[in-house]
Amino acid sequence: MNNPIFPSKKIKHESKTDRRKNSHVLLLLFPFLFLFIAAGIAAVNVPRIKHFLLRRFGTPQTYMTYVEGKYLSAYEKEWRENIKKIAEPFFKGQYYAVKASLSLNHLVLDLLKQYGIAAKNNFPDTALFFSYKKSGEDTLFQASGQMGDTPIASLDFLHSAKNQKLYISCPQAGSAALALSAEEEDSFFLFFHYLNKLFTAWKSIPANSSDPFFPRSYPDAITEVTKETAPLPVPDSTVHALRLNLRLSLDRILNIEKARSGHRPTDLLIHAYVDEKGDILGHEFYLLSGEKTLFSLTGLLLPDKGGGKSGDLTILFDFGEPITIALSVSQFGYSAEEGGLTGKINLSFDRVSSINFQVRFVMEQSLPKLILHTYMRGVTLLTLEFMPANSLPDFPTLPDYSEIYRLQEISSFRKSLDFSEITAKFSSQTGIDPHELAALFSLIFP
Repeated sequence: MNNPIFPSKKIKHESKTDRRKNSHVLLLLFPFLFLFIAAGIAAVNVPRIKHFLLRRFGTPQTYMTYVEGKYLSAYEKEWRENIKKIAEPFFKGQYYAVKASLSLNHLVLDLLKQYGIAAKNNFPDTALFFSYKKSGEDTLFQASGQMGDTPIASLDFLHSAKNQKLYISCPQAGSAALALSAEEEDSFFLFFHYLNKLFTAWKSIPANSSDPFFPRSYPDAITEVTKETAPLPVPDSTVHALRLNLRLSLDRILNIEKARSGHRPTDLLIHAYVDEKGDILGHEFYLLSGEKTLFSLTGLLLPDKGGGKSGDLTILFDFGEPITIALSVSQFGYSAEEGGLTGKINLSFDRVSSINFQVRFVMEQSLPKLILHTYMRGVTLLTLEFMPANSLPDFPTLPDYSEIYRLQEISSFRKSLDFSEITAKFSSQTGIDPHELAALFSLIFP
């Protein structure tokens, strides 16, 4: 009997043939659906997949190119803009020197009196100038001292491109010079030779260059790349990371002639620490002459809460006698608000454990300023403030040297120098006998 309110409906049942057809359609669509979903996931994770494949199966050279390229791409624009802002005064040719202004704590003068060394209470304003000048292909680096308006002395490092020699002299003590050359395989010469190359390249960069700080040719100078798992060079850290070891030929980067007699190849060894995501945490650097380490910078700086970077570093110099410097860095970085470098670094030397140093980076009148404090047992002894200056040194010429000594004749070179004029000027300005001061320093710095 039919219900008038709910009329009956005929339900059409799906046949077995239709069900088979639908199943076949679903089976055909499933692979495409799977591929579509997989492609969507892969598109989101392409960088991760690429990093995984290169890290696991790529050659060290290929993986290095990938992570270093990503690292430079992430920071290149920021680095370039910040460095150009800091270096702008030098690019414009306004400044060729750095002036260091010295101020002494009165406690230092009292301490000198305790050791029997008299000094004027009105100690003169003292300034040190570190300057650079080019004349043709020759380069002069000069460190000079001045008290009040009286120049005291200077130490000149003249690099002759023609003779391929480095001439060291003190004009106020005599007209002789000590000559170093690559033929003698002297590490000190190589250091200034490369420094000259870097300064020449620096000054040749035009002020409006769009990309002067990141040369693209450095991969051509890489001679070897290896990778290994190594602990992070951070105190008390048990974390391990992948370490890439890059060896670059500085000769190739700076166009040093390989065929020059007596020249030892100089390489730069870089350790790059990479985390599991493929991000570079930091680098360590070693300057090698043959297999001897001339200079190294080890340790890592990691981001801190203040927006800068902090950590412990170690610097080693070995140009005859090794010197180790320990650095503790706090909140070091570039401040967009101040327009320059900020932060501080505490330093200590392995040979002088009783004296510590602190370096602070600040900005003053839109110019970078570096402040160095020297402490002994917590008391400030002296303060040096470094600022750009437009002072230019007098450029000597080779004929000005009355006699030229080789490295093997360094004792004869010392005997040829007469420091009486320098000591007289120093004594008249400060009231201090330099010989007594030298004796005191020999006790403090054995």
